[in-house]
Amino acid sequence: MSAAVPLPVGTVLRRRFELTAVIGQGATGTVYRGIDHRWRRGGAGRAEVAVKVARDRASAGPRIRHEGHVLGRLRHSHLVPLRGTGRAGALPFLVLDLLSGETLAQRLGERAGRGLDAETALRVVAGLGAALERLHRLGLIHGDVKPGNVMVGPDGHAVLIDLAASRPFRPRVPGAGSGGSPPFAGDDVTPAYASPARLAGLPPDPRDDVFSLAVVACTMLAGRHPFAGRPVTEAPAPERPPGLDGGRWAVLSRGLAPEAGARPRDPTTFAARLRHPGPADRLRGWGAALALPPPRQAPILLRTRSD
Repeated sequence: MSAAVPLPVGTVLRRRFELTAVIGQGATGTVYRGIDHRWRRGGAGRAEVAVKVARDRASAGPRIRHEGHVLGRLRHSHLVPLRGTGRAGALPFLVLDLLSGETLAQRLGERAGRGLDAETALRVVAGLGAALERLHRLGLIHGDVKPGNVMVGPDGHAVLIDLAASRPFRPRVPGAGSGGSPPFAGDDVTPAYASPARLAGLPPDPRDDVFSLAVVACTMLAGRHPFAGRPVTEAPAPERPPGLDGGRWAVLSRGLAPEAGARPRDPTTFAARLRHPGPADRLRGWGAALALPPPRQAPILLRTRSD
């Protein structure tokens, strides 16, 4: 890893969790592969764990504590399980299940622009939709849904990770700061996957996650980012990718709508309709396919003087 890590490999936390290798670094912390020596001695469950250590105390520390608080209140098959929390000196850390597989970003990179097969892509979308719906019921948005924050197992099971950027959209969400304010300053977004409202710094809304999920879904199904990797505010409206079913494109188009009010509010409904577009979706898809292109403007001929 290019950046300095907060703790050296070999460190043992709480006389129990040994850090054996660095497996990832992000804006808030470093993720290590580790061994839970208590579980190894007891022979109960998997002894390998992932340990996420805050990059620093001042800015990343509150985000790691916030993520631990949120994960401590959630148990969901499409969210990474939390085993414990602690501090290494002044640095908070989380102990998480070590997930098998690879990130969705890695899997898409291996496909070299060909996308995933439709069944795998739709299964991933359904898993992410279920995880987001669970978060939304808690009054939080994830805030940073992107391929790098999705782990995909060998069987296609998707797990949403990195809740450090999650933010409350309801007032007075317990543990999220007074009046619903996040417990940290700033608002991290990944521009290529963020909604216009998130890019503008407006109050969070569940439909922001739906927008990001739609960008991820389109990238998986079409093999390319709908806005060519740019923020939605800097790109033209996307066109239906070749080979993508018209009904599914109608569902994706609603999820990609710049206006929040035009998007579905429920991510599970979005995922279900993407798998099985309804009659209205198919009608919209057919209408878009049959629509005549706008008339081309006649060229303007300029006369020039030869003398």
